[in-house]
Amino acid sequence: MRRPRVLATATTLAAGLFLAGCGGGDADESDAPEDTAEQTEAPPEDAEPEGDTESAPEEPEGNEVETPEPGAETEGPDDGCFIHLFDGEDLDDQDDNFQLIDPGEYKNLADLPGADRDWTDEADSLRVGSGATVTIYSEENFEGTSEELQPDTELADVEHEPKSLEMVCE
Repeated sequence: MRRPRVLATATTLAAGLFLAGCGGGDADESDAPEDTAEQTEAPPEDAEPEGDTESAPEEPEGNEVETPEPGAETEGPDDGCFIHLFDGEDLDDQDDNFQLIDPGEYKNLADLPGADRDWTDEADSLRVGSGATVTIYSEENFEGTSEELQPDTELADVEHEPKSLEMVCE
């Protein structure tokens, strides 16, 4: 019956290791687990947090606003490819407005990409970005009176509200 002796030996070894881990048996004291109660205590309330505090981002003081450099594009995509439509005169951001950033040909302004409404015959003022050239038409399907608007053009009062447009970007 050799097998039971092997099992008895394995059981005896396991029991010996258990006792050694609990501070009993012939095991060296350095093998025993340390008391962890001291590690779970909370630091004093007046203690400073550990770690690198210099890499933390600084909080801005007050309401600082970065001002762009003169001549820098102040709105729209970084490449200036946009036309900003306003449903009101004088390019007023308080009026309903929309910025088209996808170049292309739009036979009507009913379903402009990203718009939540029909802009056909609604834009009373508009702004063209620095990277776009836009042709607006007074009628759908690129008909009627047309006007080509160069980059950085602003029209505070559009004579013929566009019903179709083409936008090309650099």
